[in-house]
Amino acid sequence: MQGCNNQPYRRIVVRVAVLMLAMFSAAGAFAAEPAATRPPISLIPATGYTGTVSGDPATPEGASVELRRIAKDGRAFGSSTSSLDISGKGGAVYVLSAEMSVEGDGQATLWMRAHKDEERLLFANTARQLVQARDGVTERRLVVNVPNDANRLVFGMVFRGEGSARGAALRIRQDTARTATRDTGAKENMDAFIAAVRARALYADRVPWQSLQPRIDAAGHAAQSADNYPLYREILRSLGDRHSRFRLPHEADFATQRTRAAETPRVERLGADTGYVKVPSVSGVESQSSLEISNGIQRQLCAIGQDVEGWVVDLRDNSGGSMRPMLAGLFPLLGKSSPGAFIDRKGKVSAWEIMGEPECDLSQAPVAVLIGPRTASSGEMTAIAFIDRPNTRFFGQPTAGLATGNLPIPLPDGARVALTTTHAQDRSGRRHEQVVPDDVSEGEATMAAARAWLGGGKAL
Repeated sequence: MQGCNNQPYRRIVVRVAVLMLAMFSAAGAFAAEPAATRPPISLIPATGYTGTVSGDPATPEGASVELRRIAKDGRAFGSSTSSLDISGKGGAVYVLSAEMSVEGDGQATLWMRAHKDEERLLFANTARQLVQARDGVTERRLVVNVPNDANRLVFGMVFRGEGSARGAALRIRQDTARTATRDTGAKENMDAFIAAVRARALYADRVPWQSLQPRIDAAGHAAQSADNYPLYREILRSLGDRHSRFRLPHEADFATQRTRAAETPRVERLGADTGYVKVPSVSGVESQSSLEISNGIQRQLCAIGQDVEGWVVDLRDNSGGSMRPMLAGLFPLLGKSSPGAFIDRKGKVSAWEIMGEPECDLSQAPVAVLIGPRTASSGEMTAIAFIDRPNTRFFGQPTAGLATGNLPIPLPDGARVALTTTHAQDRSGRRHEQVVPDDVSEGEATMAAARAWLGGGKAL
């Protein structure tokens, strides 16, 4: 079970979508060249960017890409582009991958389009896993269910911002194993989706099942599962929980890749007597990288924990994702008792448990928790974990009101439903849909009020 919110990701996707509009026309001109004269990889002409490309993405060795910003232009980007003829090979899973790195403040992504002649059938990118300088050299892969009637793929690596980006071993390939195991049949996926919503959704009774049944029956006769994705989203909206959502197969695959914090967690001193920890959103559920994030926060907390008298826990920019590394990172402050629980529509309670032992015990230290409207989903769960903790007070603005638990449900074609299935309750058993601060404030006044409470002896 995990809480999730995609608000920051929506902003990323919108920015990337706008960025891609100009690229589509440039890449389209490239792809229209006769196949016999078309290079295996080239650069899309761009104001403000240059670079070099070499190799062939369709070979085992792949291609190499370097993109550099040479002039400031807020709307510009640099990108490579390639085209692959897949006539008669649609309906398969294709994987675009590269070893990527960035220098400077820019961001790099992979992108892919599927076409039937000049008609664009699908667009996918790795905008939910941007590569930045702090990532070092890291693999990104885009795993895409290509529509049955596609006959051409256009793809590449794009970079925007200050600095430069490199991509090594940029490769495209058909994944025969995934193709064999993914069932893209319309009826199989619709049946699995409807069964999950009926059985598990917190507000399944809000769906107008009777009026939708004719459309659901007709959807089972579609050519492929992807044809019914709009209906899936409509049914999820009808739940009214504001939290359930649908992930395309390539988006669902990101969760199995490396867990990543939206920004580097911060643990530092505020003056001589106060510690500060900022816990950002965390995406992904890969266990080893989740452990690295939580262990890193714990080590830093314990390194200064014995020398400070109180803590500020800043959750104002935490819009959700995977709650486990968040709670595990704050384990020394939360203590060993279960800090909360999920409760499903049948009343079954599942306590939140942090595995192992905390690296130190800071459970009696005064804590000021900072929250606001961007605190959402798992960010709200993390805030709830501090409710009824001794010597704790909340400062800021009310949270987003998405304090519900989402269950990831995979579908046969590789897509995934993040289905809202539970409410959240604090360690005393009170249910919360939103966290409201004890002291209401905004901006810099929030931190000032928190520090005044911690330093004024009110916490003791």
